[in-house]
Amino acid sequence: MTLINEEINHSEEHHQYKIDEISKTIRKIAFKKGERTKLLQGSDEVEVASQKYGFIGSYCTATIISSIDANHYRVKYKTLLTNHKSAPLEETVKGYEVCPEPPNLPERMSEKEFCLYDRIDVFANDG
Repeated sequence: MTLINEEINHSEEHHQYKIDEISKTIRKIAFKKGERTKLLQGSDEVEVASQKYGFIGSYCTATIISSIDANHYRVKYKTLLTNHKSAPLEETVKGYEVCPEPPNLPERMSEKEFCLYDRIDVFANDG
């Protein structure tokens, strides 16, 4: 019985270690600071990383309206609306918050293609 309890404790410790490592990686990505690495043009389809509490690590799809200066873009979101919900939200964002849209992949992948603790990107239909 003691051996089983030790294995359970070790398993829980390993699980928590993996969760902590994944959390550190997410924080590094979500809070990265610096200059953009690729110059984007007007009408480019992009994703914008949220820096707002509760949404850190989330990306929203948008279209580049224009480049403001060396480190800022004006974007129009595809799924976020103004406070009055009358039009797509437009805002100025920092260059390091913007990345090109990922390539189109199959909507569903088999669960057999993933392992516990795999890092993945997920589309949340909430913004």
